[in-house]
Amino acid sequence: SRNGTSLLNAAFQPCDNSTIYSACCMTNHGGAGDFGIADDVCIENGLCQNYAVYNGNNEGEKIWSRQGCTDPLWNSPYCLGDVCNEPEYADKWGNVGVHNCGGKTWCCEEKTCCDNKSNIFELEATVGPTPTLSSATPFSLVTPAPLATISSASTPTSSSAFNGGISSGGLSAGVQAGIGVGVAIVGIVAVAIAWLVFRSTKSSIGKDSPSDGSTLHTDVSHVEKQQLRAHTHEMWSNHGYRELGQREDAEVAAISVPQELEDRTQNIHQGMRVPKA
Repeated sequence: SRNGTSLLNAAFQPCDNSTIYSACCMTNHGGAGDFGIADDVCIENGLCQNYAVYNGNNEGEKIWSRQGCTDPLWNSPYCLGDVCNEPEYADKWGNVGVHNCGGKTWCCEEKTCCDNKSNIFELEATVGPTPTLSSATPFSLVTPAPLATISSASTPTSSSAFNGGISSGGLSAGVQAGIGVGVAIVGIVAVAIAWLVFRSTKSSIGKDSPSDGSTLHTDVSHVEKQQLRAHTHEMWSNHGYRELGQREDAEVAAISVPQELEDRTQNIHQGMRVPKA
């Protein structure tokens, strides 16, 4: 009991057997021969909970009490040694009724005790040692390690050489210089290739496309001359001479040739005679 005497009633049982000391509640009335009495229930805040004796109007009404402790001195943090210690409130077993005033607030003995703020105290949700900064796990800030970079410009020949070339610093001056030279060479080559492609394209366009249309005119004149020669050859066919007929005159007249050929065409029309075979 709260006064340090041992409770010989078998109804009292420890609420937690995993700790050295524990709060006790009357959870074994049947084992104590107290038939017809409901067993208490241990709740996590160290109190014991049961139901009020039914009087016709209070069905399901919960009641709480602070009961015993396996520590005779009540020094264990798993016992409520500082709760409701006034002997005038205790029954023959040392149990003291406790009333809930809302949430985590409680008071001892009468229901009206909640009306007096000086009687109200607060219980944690779980009974036990109060965590302190010394017992809590210390918080430490983990700083990420810097990324490893290759600081040697030479190519490693083995795994040991590769590991030796890794450092936590930045790129060495040799590596930076090598990167700069490589970028410059790539840029020069790209510009040179672009210039050669541009020059080749421009040269090809200059050869294939005349600027004033003179080549096209010359080709057309050449075709017309070839057509005239072919027609003249037909007039001299059959190894003889004959006078041009109306059909030949019409065919020659239909050929459109440049100005320099008009005189020849007129001579043919003005009485060219060909010997007969």
